[in-house]
Amino acid sequence: MQLQPTIDRTHLTDRKIIGQDAAIDFTRSVAPRPRDIANGLVRTLSTLSTQEDVGCLLDGSVPGGAVEDRVCGARLLSRRFGSAIDPDRIIVTNGTQSALHLLFRTFIRTGGTLLSEALSYGVLKGIARQANVRLESLALDHEGITPEAVVRAFSASAGTADLLYCNPTIHNPTTSIMSIQRRKEIAALARTHSFKIVEDDVLGLLHPEAPPPLAALAPDITWYVMGLTKCLAHGMRIAYLLAPSVDHAKKLLAAERTYSSWFPAPLQAAVVRQWIKDGTAEQITSAIRSEMDARHAIARQVLAGHTFSGCDGAMHIWLKLPHPWSNREFEDAARRRRVLVRTADRFAVDDAPTSPAIRLSLSSPPDRQTVASGLATVAALLDEDFRGQFAEMGKNR
Repeated sequence: MQLQPTIDRTHLTDRKIIGQDAAIDFTRSVAPRPRDIANGLVRTLSTLSTQEDVGCLLDGSVPGGAVEDRVCGARLLSRRFGSAIDPDRIIVTNGTQSALHLLFRTFIRTGGTLLSEALSYGVLKGIARQANVRLESLALDHEGITPEAVVRAFSASAGTADLLYCNPTIHNPTTSIMSIQRRKEIAALARTHSFKIVEDDVLGLLHPEAPPPLAALAPDITWYVMGLTKCLAHGMRIAYLLAPSVDHAKKLLAAERTYSSWFPAPLQAAVVRQWIKDGTAEQITSAIRSEMDARHAIARQVLAGHTFSGCDGAMHIWLKLPHPWSNREFEDAARRRRVLVRTADRFAVDDAPTSPAIRLSLSSPPDRQTVASGLATVAALLDEDFRGQFAEMGKNR
């Protein structure tokens, strides 16, 4: 097993893992940093510095992005969709969270209902609170949201739900991938019950083998969001919001153009434009995918014999905890071994009990040796005598 790091190690102090006693952090879904990023940033900043109007990049943000931002966004999204995208359907925001907040505030009535997976994006509850909307969870199976759960939700709510948020490609946290047939079923239900879909496809570019987005199958009812924090860089706070039509995009932009906190930062937008034009973006995405493939190979070897799901390229895996572990007990035990994990209850959108499971973000540790070391600690903990572990917990409480 090859454990030599292939990524830039100059950022180790940012990850707070310097020193033998520091914890190995599997909680943060932060993309590894290929050397292509540093090299590409040097080239791009050098190019920008020669432009006569470079100072304009600090003049202010353009609501929804400049024309060139939308053109480059359409070019990037076309890689995921497999067909050309109309740039006028794109609204550029300063990240996925801003895009979601815009959509929730626009399409959900005050105090209205947002449907989402029972386990979902960790900050979804916070965004829903800010938008003053109520979250209602939908049951999941191995493909994600079940059609039966959607039908039950609408029956229970008397059809008052306004919007469905979902993450059908490499679901966070369970790693499920919704089949094309299931995607068609969910889209059909959206039309039957007259609700819109918000599709979060943050990992889509890393998985060209995945089924087409819901937005490709049902563009008339789907608002599609692709942020760049996973496929390019964690600090690249740019997201492309693809509207069902040009008219939809214009109406949303007209309604929100005076609320500037979501506007894309022009300097970041300029860097992304250049990276898309010169191929740096594709190089970075490819390097991240290769690194994550290697880390998944390590996980399959180290965690052999344990039950987990995941696929090459994904930022994380989903590990089921054997009886009698509970989420809290395993999290505490791992922390005492200086390994940080995120348990299922951290992703629950309501207060319903969650199954014992943990998300392990393979992307967060700085190199492959650290990934292997942390996973070995997790595997050893799973294999140990539970009674001894619980006795140790009792002494420490």
